[in-house]
Amino acid sequence: MSMRSGLIFAHVLLCALAIGIGARVVFDLLVWRLTGRRLACFLRISLASSCIILFLRLHELLPSQKVAMIGVYTVGTVILAWRWFRMRGAWRPVFAFSVVAVLYLNIVALSIQYLDFTAVTCGFRPHLFRAAQLVLIIIFGVLGIATATRFSDCSKVWTKRNVRNFIRHSIDEKVQARKGPVQ
Repeated sequence: MSMRSGLIFAHVLLCALAIGIGARVVFDLLVWRLTGRRLACFLRISLASSCIILFLRLHELLPSQKVAMIGVYTVGTVILAWRWFRMRGAWRPVFAFSVVAVLYLNIVALSIQYLDFTAVTCGFRPHLFRAAQLVLIIIFGVLGIATATRFSDCSKVWTKRNVRNFIRHSIDEKVQARKGPVQ
């Protein structure tokens, strides 16, 4: 297995894992049960899958690398809204919509890798890919707007409690990492 095919395999594997965890994160956002641990895991895996595909050195920029770059910036927006601005004010719907956008970009990245595989083994049909992407962007656009609207309407008590839990959880993880495993 060459380095390139190993990187592509790792990218596909991480994309599939990120899609599974991301679907649960979006569901948690919709029912107001978001946990910081699951969100952090989703963002880490999405960022890793995006960075892996950027390691490919080619003379031209591939569509999967363009999607990966947008994915890195979108994950950065989620982290900025979550950690820096603590989901206050206008950053709350930005956070919710960006989480859905990260999930969409993972699906697009995986579909591009699948399309490359089927283009080699079967006949290439770009019009079917464009139609599928149009359907996906409509579905995820509606889902992103619904998530942003629903997440921005939640009560301030819920928000303060969850922000405190996010902060407490991240501090507990740092303290646990310094102490090492419990015997």
